[in-house]
Amino acid sequence: WQAEADAAAEASKFHNRFKRWFNKQKFGEKINNGLSVAEVFISNLPQTTSGLALSFSSLANIWFKFMEENVDSCVPVAYRSVDCTFPELPGCFDCNVENHWYKLALAFHYTCQVVCGTIGLAFLLKVFLARRVFLDEFSNPVTMTPLGLLCMAIAIVSAGKGFIGYCLVVIFSFLHLVIFLWFSYSVLAYNMLPDPSWFPNTVGIGMTSIKLWLYHPNAGYFLMSLSILSCFTLFPIALYRIYVNKKIAATVCWMIVSGPSSALYAATLMAQPTLAQEDHMDIATWKNIHVELYMPFVTLVFFMAVAGMFTSVYSLYVRWDHITQKGFSPAHVAFCFPTLNHANMCQAYRSGVDAFMSDVIPPGSFLKIVLYCYWCMVLFCGTIATFVITAKFVAHLPEWVFIDVEDEEEPPAPNETLISELIPTGDSMKQKFVSPAVLQANETGALVRVGRGRYVRTRKLTALGFEPIMNWLEMAQERDILLEYVARNPPKQRTRTLSVPGIDIDFNFGMGGGGAVWDSSHSGRARANTGF
Repeated sequence: WQAEADAAAEASKFHNRFKRWFNKQKFGEKINNGLSVAEVFISNLPQTTSGLALSFSSLANIWFKFMEENVDSCVPVAYRSVDCTFPELPGCFDCNVENHWYKLALAFHYTCQVVCGTIGLAFLLKVFLARRVFLDEFSNPVTMTPLGLLCMAIAIVSAGKGFIGYCLVVIFSFLHLVIFLWFSYSVLAYNMLPDPSWFPNTVGIGMTSIKLWLYHPNAGYFLMSLSILSCFTLFPIALYRIYVNKKIAATVCWMIVSGPSSALYAATLMAQPTLAQEDHMDIATWKNIHVELYMPFVTLVFFMAVAGMFTSVYSLYVRWDHITQKGFSPAHVAFCFPTLNHANMCQAYRSGVDAFMSDVIPPGSFLKIVLYCYWCMVLFCGTIATFVITAKFVAHLPEWVFIDVEDEEEPPAPNETLISELIPTGDSMKQKFVSPAVLQANETGALVRVGRGRYVRTRKLTALGFEPIMNWLEMAQERDILLEYVARNPPKQRTRTLSVPGIDIDFNFGMGGGGAVWDSSHSGRARANTGF
């Protein structure tokens, strides 16, 4: 028993020495500080980061398709055959898995999906850790424009991943529909007119429909219809407004190409029969219907998309001086995913030409060579842009999420701004002023997290959604232009109007002297008051 007692005493001494050493190192404090930093980092992630997630999910699929088309060991097979290993619309191939190009493409495919999934997980954590920040972004149509991108990205990478993948596709397809409806309400409440930043939440639902169709064809067709209808409704107006309104940001203008590109990609569902249709379909009749109806329709959308691409390039040229003066911001992600979306669309259209027009347009014809070269050019440019912008995005990320707000006068809450009284003015087809909704977002800034449970409003940002933020001088100039316009053209008084999110609808943030979220009297920050 003496030996046991000595051993127990020695163990007790060791435990006490370890405890004293542990307390001296302050590991508990360091862990707590580390968790606080991680929470701030995730809570303040720019919304446009989801655009990178969509870009990498697109890269995963497009480059795998590129490999399948250009490697001799890959041969086309029926979409629902057992040889169709990767059922990514459009088309499917059976490849020699020992081919080194196949292995390289497969590794790249999974790497991009991991990157996309990591970003998606970070945004899900943001919703749980910083619900107030999320709701703040959800209250203004300018800051909520990137929301649909996350739904598209998660649906794309989740398809074919078993029961969990099925659940994620269904959940995020439903969430995209909710975003579609809420965004439509918000832009009506703010009296906005269509511009390309609308596309991720509206026409972009077609990207989600592709994956939902794999499990629930009718639901996929419904989302596809919404996408196509939105495209034909919004695209012509947005295209016209880009040419006549020079104050629409270059980052927003570039996204014009994503509208018809998403709609055409969604339309590929019409070229693929469901299981029920395959059981009793006549192949000759099916092909004739698609030659007479489907191909003319997608050709029209294809030319709309090409017109959108030329408009994107033109708008960038016209606004080049302005965007270079602004510097790099999260809004630059807008140059990534629309370009890759366009590449996806080109591949979808080429697949339709190969499937239904091979008798009229044989392999090796001039038209097919032009389509292939155009597809490759867009794909290569989109890939380079994505990697360059991603590298710069990661390099700037710390300064975007860790924001020092101590020396800043706190911006007003959404219902306390001067512009909130001018929201009924809305947009016009041809205008010389910045949209009141954009000015409202710039004046109120954004809610950010500066510690555990601490939220403040700030304008120390570089972008709001896909809009580069204005400096105070630009805001004052644009506000004066808007006030002059309102003085000459007062908005009509309406007895029945929609409640404006963030102004009439209380989200319980940033209200009254710092609001329920964070009491500015404890932060040592002055509160701006720009109301009448």
